[in-house]
Amino acid sequence: MVKMISIVVMILIVCSCLNILAKEKVPFLLLDKAPHAYFSEKEVSLVWVKQSNFPKKYSSLEIRLVYAGRTIKMKRIASGDPIEFKFKLAGLKEGIVAKTKISLSILDEDDQQLRTMTETIYLFASTMSSEYQARLKKINVGVYAEKDGDIKMFLEASGIPFQKVDEISDFKGKWLLVAGIDFEDMEGFDKELLTLMDKGVSVLILATEMKGLFTIPDASGRLEFLGRDCIKRYEKLLNDLYWAKNKKMVKSKGLLKPLDDTVGIEFSSTNKGWSWIEYRKKKARLIFCGWDLLGTYQESPLASYFLLKVLTNKSK
Repeated sequence: MVKMISIVVMILIVCSCLNILAKEKVPFLLLDKAPHAYFSEKEVSLVWVKQSNFPKKYSSLEIRLVYAGRTIKMKRIASGDPIEFKFKLAGLKEGIVAKTKISLSILDEDDQQLRTMTETIYLFASTMSSEYQARLKKINVGVYAEKDGDIKMFLEASGIPFQKVDEISDFKGKWLLVAGIDFEDMEGFDKELLTLMDKGVSVLILATEMKGLFTIPDASGRLEFLGRDCIKRYEKLLNDLYWAKNKKMVKSKGLLKPLDDTVGIEFSSTNKGWSWIEYRKKKARLIFCGWDLLGTYQESPLASYFLLKVLTNKSK
């Protein structure tokens, strides 16, 4: 008989149809799959795509970057020209996340507004706050990876201190990050991670393209199958659309698989399953992250910021 494990299934339905997205969020223009957050010190270039219901006749467009009620930059674009807007917001203090507005107005020949749209854009300071730096030092993050180049560069760019772990059984920190592994090629690795959880260590597995079966023999924990909607669990300002332009966000997914006397999670790179899975037991968490955080952190700060929120989250 399969042991009873508490399973909470939340399915996020992300609408990829441009017509529906344009109708609900952007009535006449659509940002071209752009992230909604950027590094403040780097120049940002936003490009808009016209929709079918865009006014046929207009004289010009006026685009403004507004922060704290002040217009930081303004640009006029004549009818027929490419709709592109470049900007940056230098000088933010450490740990600051600036909530800015991009306002785009369509003007007629008399400079009267025909329509106006706004987009919220978050600009992140390049350095995290000293408060988070102090908290991360206490957490003691470890990294276990067969090829640690990508995750090492990711953590260094994110300002997250870590130590390389060769034997996970010897690790005594609070969080172990695992990357570049396949369960089908590492027999018994799932048992090692569960043993580590029993010692109070939380584990975050960062996917490239996970494959294989992870067995969960213990019925005392809580297993949750989640989609990208769980992003809001850790930080409300993060959205679930584009974290990097024209890149596939989800790299792997997992499905619940009943076994003879327990259950398991079967991973693959197909479109079936859930991209974020959490197993909670006492004070420890085991998280399977199927998102491409390692491939998006250079373009947008969202991957680094999200990882920071997960590592410092105190929810049980």
